[in-house]
Amino acid sequence: MRDAVTYIVVLLLGAALGTGATLLFVQQREDGRATCEEHGRRCEERIQEVERSLLASMDQRLEQLACRIPEPVPPSAPPGTARRVTYQGNTYDTYEVALPQPNLHFFLRRPDGTPLSSLGNLRSWLESRGQRLVFATNAGMFTPARTPVGLYVEEGRELVSLNTDEDSGNFFLKPNAVFFLTKTEAGILESHAYKSRPPEKVLYATQSGPALVLQGKLHPAFREGSKNRADRRSGVGILAPNRVVFAIANQPVNLHEFASFFRDELGCQEALYLDGVVSRMYLPALGREELDGDFGAMMAISEPAE
Repeated sequence: MRDAVTYIVVLLLGAALGTGATLLFVQQREDGRATCEEHGRRCEERIQEVERSLLASMDQRLEQLACRIPEPVPPSAPPGTARRVTYQGNTYDTYEVALPQPNLHFFLRRPDGTPLSSLGNLRSWLESRGQRLVFATNAGMFTPARTPVGLYVEEGRELVSLNTDEDSGNFFLKPNAVFFLTKTEAGILESHAYKSRPPEKVLYATQSGPALVLQGKLHPAFREGSKNRADRRSGVGILAPNRVVFAIANQPVNLHEFASFFRDELGCQEALYLDGVVSRMYLPALGREELDGDFGAMMAISEPAE
């Protein structure tokens, strides 16, 4: 029985090491049997020595094969991180994005020039092109014609120029600012600072107002305890040169509370107000699938549909 087992083991070893090794050992084994009749114990010792040698060779071969096995490929990371955050009794839905993020785009009109206007229209338009909408929100203030009030850059083209006029309304509550994206970085600059030293290679930009936070300071017109509360407020903040966070309030808050959330809870040194009651956010990761809205430009992330 032991001879049969040993022979099977040898065949298995040969499969791993090559037929040459199998024939060699079989020959060694047959020679050993003949010798065993004459020399007994010396034959058995010789066989064991050959077996140990072959086992050592097999271990070495298996180690070499193991080194060639590639590391498992991790699943694709989600394009952003969705969180519902509670701050001072109010909740906010947030979406954090790390740059570069090639699937983050601004949208204003269809190729035929008609406004997209709503998150539902945007989702349908992307689906017709084989894309699945992951996140979307409004991208700043607009005129009745659904044209941005201030600077708007899409795919590197300036479609609306910077607006430094004096007027009434939130957009003109100075300082206002510009949120911009390059291929690898994002920033928020006060509008006159943007005009005097515009960043290079801007892919997307939207001007809005007021600036919620600039250089770590809240807008000087904001007052703690203000009764000026809007049912919705949306904004964008800079966590780092390559990290952006979008947020929308789920309860009525004033601008001081909204700006404090960006600075004191999220840690943003710069943040920009996008809009008020017209604001919408599409964020299925948090069970938020708002598809209505009637506004101008939108910011969105999509990915290929499965």
